[in-house]
Amino acid sequence: MRKEKFWISSAFEIYKLSHLSLIKAPVLLLLAILLIFNLACSVNLDLVSLNEPASTAEKPVLIDDSPCPGKITRVRFQLLEALLKPEIAAALKESAVPSKAEADLKFFFAGQFPVTTLEELKAEIQKKFSVDFLRQLKRGTFLLTWEKEDAQSPEKATSPSQESIIPKGNFYDDDEAYGFPQTSFFTPEGRKHWITLFNPNPEQPPALKLQLNIHPSAYPSGKEPRIDQQRPVIIEFSRIIDFPEKGFQVIGLLASGDTAYFCCFQPDLICQDANLSPFRVRLIRKVDPIYPEEARRRNLTGTVKLEARTNLDGYISDIRLLEAPDPILAEAAIEAVRSWVYKLPEFEGKKYPVNLTFTVTFKKIR
Repeated sequence: MRKEKFWISSAFEIYKLSHLSLIKAPVLLLLAILLIFNLACSVNLDLVSLNEPASTAEKPVLIDDSPCPGKITRVRFQLLEALLKPEIAAALKESAVPSKAEADLKFFFAGQFPVTTLEELKAEIQKKFSVDFLRQLKRGTFLLTWEKEDAQSPEKATSPSQESIIPKGNFYDDDEAYGFPQTSFFTPEGRKHWITLFNPNPEQPPALKLQLNIHPSAYPSGKEPRIDQQRPVIIEFSRIIDFPEKGFQVIGLLASGDTAYFCCFQPDLICQDANLSPFRVRLIRKVDPIYPEEARRRNLTGTVKLEARTNLDGYISDIRLLEAPDPILAEAAIEAVRSWVYKLPEFEGKKYPVNLTFTVTFKKIR
């Protein structure tokens, strides 16, 4: 109220000093009122004001269920493991593409198999590489998405570099879904390796020319940074691949102990029109953080960054603190985020948990 009186008083002082006509006076007064209204209504949902009393009230969240037009490219994925004969493994290692000394895997094969079923593919691999035993480690689906409005976005670079591309889409399997199209597997030594498939040109819908990256993790399982926060240092395999319209694209990798891995990709939907709404995670309940009294007395401000995963019911779990100016503010942000609920993405009739990042800013509003 004091701010409103100040702005109205200032408006009339300007009127007196400028000797404005009676016709201009209402216009000036209207502008002053609009300015006051704008200041009063400015709200940042991620902002907690030190000047306002603490509040625990839930804020209703409106869900936009309108269709989200876009394109999808769907690629089925199979990861096969084989124990090669020593002589075959030795020959492949000699011809394998050199990689960095720190890398565990060596690339030895990239090719297409014009077969339609997984059993036919297994038979072809066993025949070509004299494999006696071939087992399936993982299967899932890479779903790459592209929104039509993205192509018209002024923020898009005309020639985006690979480092600036953030993958859009998800990898879906029976166990997990990530915030980007990426899956992983473990080599015999217990080291985790990531497989990422994404659209190399975000200005165009994903088609048959896709980027494949494979790299080892330097972090313990579950502690890896998000792909948009830190890029891997070691790349064991990186290539833009022309996937076949029919059949399988296979990438062969050698590990220690004569063990081979075959990454098998089978596109079954290419650049198809789709409604992307079911694939999105949406907030349906939010509780504002409470500014602690001790933090108020100490005049603490700053930004808290969190990373968390949802349960299958949409509630937050496994919260990980990434950054905080003070433990008191971190605790307040975590307590609020625990109460948030999300509508989970759905794929082929099944809901999937997601990984999320949160930023809560405690700041003085002057």
